[in-house]
Amino acid sequence: MDSDEELVSFQTLEDAQQAIARDRENLIFVGFGVNWCYPAKKNLQNLWAFGEDTNSHKKCNQLKGLRIFLVNQDKCKHYCSQNGMIVGVPTCTIFFKGKQMSFLEGEGDGKEMLKGLYNIPQWKKIQNSIVSSVESGKKVVLIDFSTSGE
Repeated sequence: MDSDEELVSFQTLEDAQQAIARDRENLIFVGFGVNWCYPAKKNLQNLWAFGEDTNSHKKCNQLKGLRIFLVNQDKCKHYCSQNGMIVGVPTCTIFFKGKQMSFLEGEGDGKEMLKGLYNIPQWKKIQNSIVSSVESGKKVVLIDFSTSGE
């Protein structure tokens, strides 16, 4: 079966929330999506593949590693609604030391969720931007996708 056709294996929202509350060493990505919408499913597949690749390499100074949770938006519609998510729109929130990261993509206001379809090199760029921000003590992560290949 083509990897684009494979269904995403989900974890529960509760599992992700418990990890966020307890884990103080890892960067935690919580991807929200569904299997019935191609961009949402593909985004989760890319996020998972990025995590598998990243966890096989050496970690940076302040981060022990990376944990990824894939959450089915159909199973937590009330949570999605309360947090400004639209079911079927690929969304990711990222936490470090129990705190949600804020992001700037180019010009504009900071936001706490990344929405849209990201490929594996873009997930790597997001992680590298987070690591740079954490190491320099910044509270907002600037993500610049303007370089070639993204």
